[in-house]
This record gives sequence, C-alpha cells and structure tokens, in this order.
Amino acid sequence: MPSYVGSDLDTVVRAIVDLLADHDRLVPSYAVRDALVHLWQTRNPGLPVTQMTLDAAMVDAIITGLVQQVTAPPAPTATTPAVWTGDVAGRLVTALAMGVHCATMNLDQERLEVAQTLSAASAALIKIGNALRQAHGHEHECLVLIDASTIDYTREAIEQTVDAISVGRWRIAGQNRIATLRLLTGAVALLDVPGHR
Repeated sequence: MPSYVGSDLDTVVRAIVDLLADHDRLVPSYAVRDALVHLWQTRNPGLPVTQMTLDAAMVDAIITGLVQQVTAPPAPTATTPAVWTGDVAGRLVTALAMGVHCATMNLDQERLEVAQTLSAASAALIKIGNALRQAHGHEHECLVLIDASTIDYTREAIEQTVDAISVGRWRIAGQNRIATLRLLTGAVALLDVPGHR
C-alpha cells in the first residue's frame, strides 16, 4: 500500500475511492470521508475534526483497513456459480433495484451502511447485466450463468436492506413495507434454491 506522507483528507478520500473502484466496489466519497472522521473521533475523543491530522502511519492504516476486504484474495465461500433463468434473474434485479431505492431514500442517515448496500447492489447489477447480455436461449428460455461473487453481492445487498427495514432504521417512501419485505425475502430465498446454485 503506498504511503501518503503529509496527505490531506481529500487526497486520502480520493485514494480510497479509487482503490475501491478498481475492485468493483463503488463507494461515494462522502461515505469514505464519514469513515475517516469516525475513525479520527474514535482515536482522538474530544478533539474536533478541524484539528484532524493524518500522519503516514495513520493514513496507511486507514487505507489498509477500508480496502482490505476488496483487495485481499477472496475468502473461501460456500457459494458456487449458478445458472439462473431469465425470470429468476429478473426477480433478483428487481429486488436489488428496490434495495437501491430504499438506500437512496435514507442517504440522510446511516450513510456508511447505505454506501455498503449501494456498493454491493451496484456491483451485482453490473455483473448480472453483463451476464444477461451474454445469455443464450435454451428451449425458448433464457439461461444466465452467474458467478459466485455476483451471488454474494446480491445476497449482501438484499439482506442489508431487509435488516435495515425490518428494525425500522430505514423508511420506505411510497412503498408498502410488508410487500417490500416480502419481495426482498423472496429474492433471498431464490438464492438458496438448489436448482439456482
């Protein structure tokens, strides 16, 4: 990891955002800034953010900590690639879109969790979209090959959305809460159907 000696906050934020983007995780700069401020306040209770100083060791620790989950080799996972029908892919895209909708409605609070959900959902949508474009018809039915990381992103984004709605942290503007949760939990259940794993 490069050292950002004498770096200011904006430089560190840009570096982290760029590193995450290189690994298909799109996180807005405000969420990275929030994480840095939170870490500063945790390490320096009582000191205002206006006095924040980022020495080389602290900057390296922050960058390493925030990007480790996406720059490290993938951890072993029980998830295996799957072949989804066009219907299953469509239902999961709908659930991911609902997760994105719910996350954007709650940008004014829970910003770090919102960013994590948006990051996972955007990565899954990009990969599912690419898989749909490459899908070939089979007996008049579209079959879509989905890799394990896409399934993991999909599950992460939908489950985070379900959790946030279920405990009341996220509001749902213009949507029926029960119907939304039913749609989302049904989508998670699709990920666990043996025929789709």
